Amino acid sequence: MSPPRLTGALRSFSNVSKKEDFTEHLHDLKTKRLKRRELFAREGLTWQKIVHFCSEDQDKAKRQAANQELKSLLLAAKEIAEASCVCVARLVAPLGESRVENFIQTLCSRHNPQRGSAFGRNIVFSYDCYTLDPLEDLPCSGIDEEDVSLDFINFLNNQQSGRKGVSEGELSSSGRSLSSGDGAILRTEVEKYLNGGNMISSSPEELCTSLFEMLASRRSDDELQNE
Repeated sequence: MSPPRLTGALRSFSNVSKKEDFTEHLHDLKTKRLKRRELFAREGLTWQKIVHFCSEDQDKAKRQAANQELKSLLLAAKEIAEASCVCVARLVAPLGESRVENFIQTLCSRHNPQRGSAFGRNIVFSYDCYTLDPLEDLPCSGIDEEDVSLDFINFLNNQQSGRKGVSEGELSSSGRSLSSGDGAILRTEVEKYLNGGNMISSSPEELCTSLFEMLASRRSDDELQNE
């Protein structure tokens, strides 16, 4: 039975081994809209199909005449749409938008009752409740809000200085304050682990050095685990 691979779990907590070269293809919204537009252009009666139908099997003169008529058709449709929008705006202005919306929604609701319903009415929601672990108060709940900060190093120093059952000899055995950085935090935890009787043959310096080399190494997890 092969030993469990723990190197990957250890390195997952470090940003040192984070990969920056992502090879995945990112499908953004613009690409999806372009594909959907291409799909709609191939289905049903489209303007390209109308142009092809009117200009195929025609000589050059008739093809030019057909293209000119199609351009005139587009221009007339644009003018009709703009003129109709202006007329609708003038007609609705004295009535009020809210009155017009209520009128349209009333007629639509009579024709299709579900169409006038609120969004999400046909969605079935689950009311199953899941048991959650009770939340514990933060250790700094008894401290004044003015003294609370987000400094993790100061938080650890305050916890160690105010922890019950810890003597001054145990605090001085660490030999340093945690204000020197993350390395001191790791060394403190390693010393606690070794003081518990684990890995008697290893020293704190050796174990800390091995951990930092493992986190910063560019080799694979299996290669590091085999060592």
